[in-house]
Amino acid sequence: MSSIEKKYNKLNEKSLKGYILINDRDTYIKSIVKTLLKPNYNIIPLEYIDEKIRIDCIRKNIECNINYDNRLEILTNIFLKECTKETSKIISELCK
Repeated sequence: MSSIEKKYNKLNEKSLKGYILINDRDTYIKSIVKTLLKPNYNIIPLEYIDEKIRIDCIRKNIECNINYDNRLEILTNIFLKECTKETSKIISELCK
């Protein structure tokens, strides 16, 4: 039997601020994406999102099923990827 080492991060004021910032960012992005996917906004063309879904299905070799949930997931991942870069900069400034 091998022992599994668990690593615990010490929670302090700075790390708590970072954790709250990440949670708020994720919640905000999900609400923004839901708004952007409403038909009356049409800011990001659905064709662009659908093409991303098709490419992802081809890469994973799965059947392509385009629906609201898939669009929501793809667009959320795109926004999170871009926002993570800036959030990490802010957190590193907070934790100095």
